[in-house]
Amino acid sequence: MSIIEDKITILYVDDEVYNLNSFKAYFRTEKQYRVYTCTSGKEGLDILEHNDIDIVIADQKMPDMSGIEFLEEADNKNSIQIKIVVTAHRNINAVIQAFNKGLIFEYHEKPWHWDDIKSSIEKALKIIRK
Repeated sequence: MSIIEDKITILYVDDEVYNLNSFKAYFRTEKQYRVYTCTSGKEGLDILEHNDIDIVIADQKMPDMSGIEFLEEADNKNSIQIKIVVTAHRNINAVIQAFNKGLIFEYHEKPWHWDDIKSSIEKALKIIRK
């Protein structure tokens, strides 16, 4: 768990600002989380350089780098415990690549549902707190 106020830190990287704003607003009331959001893999890598992040959620298809490329580079910058990929594109090869190359915890299709994302984060918390 992160040292900062003993909060779980989540970074969500997605080129769709609406998704980022919705996510941040949803978790704003949850006192146990510190949420960072950004619209590109490059910004995400910068956040990882300067912050301890427990959970990363990344969109698979982004303009500057894919979610898997981002997660591979992210592993070099931070010891991320949990990685989740979200995507609106149904591509079995991307799913296989996400699990094999990105070593992800879970994969969700967009539009994702709050119950699914919340459940993933709660399962991740059980692993982080062990």
